[in-house]
Amino acid sequence: MKSRERIEIEGAILSSWEKLWPFKLNDMVKKKVFSIDTPPPYINADLHIGHAAAYTYIDTTARVKRALGFEVIFPFGLDKNGLPIEVQAEKEFGIDIRKTDRETYVNACKKLLDKYKDKNRDVFRRLGFSFNDYNTSNEIGGAYETDSPEYRALGQAIFIKLWKEGKIYEDTQLVNYCTVCHTTLSDAEVEYEEKDIKLYKLSIKIDDKEFYIATTRPELLPACAAIAANPADTRYSHLKTAIMPITNKKVPLIFDEAIDPNFGTGLMMVCSYGDKADVELFRKHHLTERLIIDEHGKIKDAEKYSGLTIAQARAAIIEDLRTIGVVSEEKSIKTQKPVCWRSKNAVEIIREKELYLKQVELKQEALKMAREMEFHDEPSRQLLIDWINSVDRDWPISRTRYYGNEIPLWKCKKCGEYVVPETGKYYEPWRETPKGLTCTKCGGSELEGDRRIFDTWMDSSNSNLFIVGYGRKQSYFNHNFPVSLRPQGKEIVRTWLYYTLVKSILLTQKEPFVEVMITNHAVDENGEKFSKSKGNGIPIEKALNENGADVIRLWAYLGGNLIDGDIRYSKEKINEAERILTKISNIAKFVAIFGKDNTEMPKELSIFDKIFLNAFDALYNRVVSQYDNYAYFDALKEIKTFLIGVFADHYIELQKPAAYEGNKSVIYTLNYILKNSLELLNPIAPFLTEYLYNTLYSDDIKKRLFEKKEVTGDFSKDIVKICEFDSMIWSTKKSRGLALNGEISGIEIPKELSIYSEVLIRAHRLKQ
Repeated sequence: MKSRERIEIEGAILSSWEKLWPFKLNDMVKKKVFSIDTPPPYINADLHIGHAAAYTYIDTTARVKRALGFEVIFPFGLDKNGLPIEVQAEKEFGIDIRKTDRETYVNACKKLLDKYKDKNRDVFRRLGFSFNDYNTSNEIGGAYETDSPEYRALGQAIFIKLWKEGKIYEDTQLVNYCTVCHTTLSDAEVEYEEKDIKLYKLSIKIDDKEFYIATTRPELLPACAAIAANPADTRYSHLKTAIMPITNKKVPLIFDEAIDPNFGTGLMMVCSYGDKADVELFRKHHLTERLIIDEHGKIKDAEKYSGLTIAQARAAIIEDLRTIGVVSEEKSIKTQKPVCWRSKNAVEIIREKELYLKQVELKQEALKMAREMEFHDEPSRQLLIDWINSVDRDWPISRTRYYGNEIPLWKCKKCGEYVVPETGKYYEPWRETPKGLTCTKCGGSELEGDRRIFDTWMDSSNSNLFIVGYGRKQSYFNHNFPVSLRPQGKEIVRTWLYYTLVKSILLTQKEPFVEVMITNHAVDENGEKFSKSKGNGIPIEKALNENGADVIRLWAYLGGNLIDGDIRYSKEKINEAERILTKISNIAKFVAIFGKDNTEMPKELSIFDKIFLNAFDALYNRVVSQYDNYAYFDALKEIKTFLIGVFADHYIELQKPAAYEGNKSVIYTLNYILKNSLELLNPIAPFLTEYLYNTLYSDDIKKRLFEKKEVTGDFSKDIVKICEFDSMIWSTKKSRGLALNGEISGIEIPKELSIYSEVLIRAHRLKQ
């Protein structure tokens, strides 16, 4: 079967589904519920084939769980909040948050989302992803969008609850700040990239003697408050006061065990603020800060350097240091630099007033829950535990951006008290004040709405609550929480998974998930991660048009186990997927010769058929077990090996003569193995398997349940020997120049295969 024919079949099957969507949730049935907190993809750009691989794992899981007898909550979500949307809107429409009014900016973001929403939704449908519904609905299982009034109302209601409970407070603190995105970042949003930077060795006077100090941030010289050394470093332990170049300011020497005596010269400038180490030293040694970097990434309060960008100030100060002759050496080094997770711009530390959610006090409970959830794979649990252990300050949840869920706060103009409204609706404080809302402290009615939005993770971490009805269908939620499974990428363990855990502690006192499935990445042929920013992503639409959905889905498992490591895209694996589907089609075409619905077991089965049926039943049980443990790579390998390497290449070839004569035992065996194989493969390749199933059988493959097969013995050794003997015959005929269907003499059937002599003699026309 050629690619074009398969793609047409996929279109026809999809059209049949769309007449009456077969995967809708029935929340009234009394079946076991399996709920999946599907990661809603950002829709700020076209999806690539790496997305297809990750979501294929999730869709296969949903299909497997249905076949295991569960009612599956599998919602289709779209992430339409936050910084990635804004960054793409600014790029596509040429807008700037600093120069564009909020109404215009928000409308531009909505225009961007409208551009990609339906396109990406259609791609997911074509891939055969069996979400409960693709239509947005406030019902359980309905599609949701994170910028919908319903979803945002839930986020605001949770904020209001936690605000009233004193779990959220406002404070002016040191924060990570991106001067490109113009917003505060939580520690979890800071990434570290290896960069080549310059290390400058400067001469300075300490107690009127010349010493040397190494720095990578000379632009912070005006903010230097001390020079630090390790107390065990005898080169400096007797010194007291340094005079900084450029500023000629006197600063004390401080001593701290955190200073590495082997880095640079063993002396460290302590400035406000180069990095977290500076912050810790300022706090520990009660130093007076002097912040010289503003929220626009420019220098302030630093005399002639004021108004320069950080890069300009660095260049100017280095030039001045060279002029006065204190630069003794400069060299390039590699180091891990903190960058914004979205812009990849260097992160600065400044002081901002933000809202904070208390998280430090939750660490022990978070660790307990992290150990209780079941992880696939186990090393990812340690990632979460390590992150929880590293948390040392509360979570800044407010952002000075526009497109996101607004923080439902109003400030009384009379007394300055903050006021929150009643829950139940979505509020836009920058637009309006709710009717009747007054200050709870002084009774004032003149209120000013807060203009900030939530950190995107503050809203994203509500997804598991939303999909099972928190705040909407509370009895259903109580019965079905925790959510069964969170599938997600490894890179957002410390954000989406961690913050969801925090919310569950605060709101339910339960772990958020029973199981967590952490996937790695699909990578290109060079081993590079598919990425929009790198431009190496193969568009899903292109792959669908060339290969079809089933080929892409099969590729996701042929390349390895995405839970254990990265899988590599290659044309070789795509071709292998096509060959597998073609082979399955050919098997079905052969079986169809003997009619439809040949599934009734005859009164007598031959011993030859029995051992193949028994071996297949053992395989079936193994595959179902592997499916239940998300070992899809292993499962496909087992199916492929037996269905093609044993069933097609040997059993069918050996039993063709008997099948053409209408042997009921053989025809039943052919149908039994094919039908059950199609059922096993359906979660991975749903289109072709359903089409072939419809061609041959009257059942609905989507309603078939996996059932444990009764295995009466292990005949695998016999089957191996039969296959080896079969291959030997073909090879011998070829070497003798005989026709493959011709007679052959001088071949003795091994004693251990004598029980199968009738089949072997007949199939190969052996002259005894």
